[in-house]
Amino acid sequence: MNQKFCTHCGAKLTPGAKFCSNCGAKVGTASSTTTNAKLSDKFSKFKINNRYLIVGLVVICLIAIFGGVKYRNDHSLNHVLPGSIYKITDNNEDDYIYLAFEHGQWIMPKHNSKKDLKTVEQEGVIKYNEKHYSPDNKEKMTYSIQKNIMSMYEVTPHKKELFIKLKCKEVSPKKLSGKAIGYNDDGSVDDTYNFTMTKVGTINGQ
Repeated sequence: MNQKFCTHCGAKLTPGAKFCSNCGAKVGTASSTTTNAKLSDKFSKFKINNRYLIVGLVVICLIAIFGGVKYRNDHSLNHVLPGSIYKITDNNEDDYIYLAFEHGQWIMPKHNSKKDLKTVEQEGVIKYNEKHYSPDNKEKMTYSIQKNIMSMYEVTPHKKELFIKLKCKEVSPKKLSGKAIGYNDDGSVDDTYNFTMTKVGTINGQ
């Protein structure tokens, strides 16, 4: 049997004794108190850490909720344009064309028909361009966006020509409208007109 000692004075304890014969302290009182104090301290720290954890989780949830709302309400061109197919009309005429946008490129279906539109939806802009316009993919139609202004280009290995610039006054997931500026090959303005673009499809189910 291991020899026990008084936690108060260090004297040897008689086996089975409830009090120390040297100082009279109750056997086990100090260690019990110390153990309880340690447990209390650990529990207190656990509660504090838990409080920080809960606060942290609440903050993360709030960020996720408001971030998601902001994302869903993001009606910028950068958000609504990629992966979309639009029908664009001149407000002064009944004519229309289809335009599709994907991976920084745009395309106009070759026959401007609904059947051709389905092909764009399935193949995407880049593959459609390779099959129907530029087999070697050296000619591309690209676009860039600055706020609510979209510039559309025709690009070859030797030059990059501004084709049209769309200044959007209304931007929503289903509709774009504003003023269009068409350009000649030499960069001079060819025509300006009001336009409306209505979303009619998405590419590859995007």
